[in-house]
Amino acid sequence: DKLREARPAAIGVDILFAEADRLSPEWQADSLAEADPRLAARLKRLPRHDEILARAIGIAPVALGIAGLDAGSEGPETLTPSLQRGTDARESLRHYTATLRSLPEIDAAARGRGLLSADTEGGIVRRMPMVARVGSTPVLPLSLETLRVASGEPLFVVHGGSAGVEAVGIGGVTVPTQPDGRLWVHYTPHDASRFVS
Repeated sequence: DKLREARPAAIGVDILFAEADRLSPEWQADSLAEADPRLAARLKRLPRHDEILARAIGIAPVALGIAGLDAGSEGPETLTPSLQRGTDARESLRHYTATLRSLPEIDAAARGRGLLSADTEGGIVRRMPMVARVGSTPVLPLSLETLRVASGEPLFVVHGGSAGVEAVGIGGVTVPTQPDGRLWVHYTPHDASRFVS
């Protein structure tokens, strides 16, 4: 709510709320029922924390993170639609069969969902996906999905060429990619002033 009051163009949340909040009043009520039935009854009447969070997400321009899984099958959950331009390059994308998401009521409240997943190479993330695939559906990383939510664009564009993906577009912004939809990460030298102990 405080973030929304600051009127950001979008809020990207790189946290998965995959389990119910165990500090929510309904959990506490059950453990107090025998010792203090009146307090337990009052706690049961309070709104669930996950319900409060879902309501706050629903009225703000929020993109939630999702994790790509190599096992399982994707259900009917919503992903941002995309438009394919040029060659259909979906087969060249990093493929996930399913996703791990926040609880359904929290996930459903968001305006967008973007991947938090990246593969390591020798223990280091050297390339980040600018577009990947869940099942047969292209999906953006959280960074670009947050940009899409901020821009108000209803979809994104995957530009394909003879070698695979050439770029990903959101409105007037186009990000060139490697043929597999990834982008090399150019790390800067270490700067101690960026860290707070």
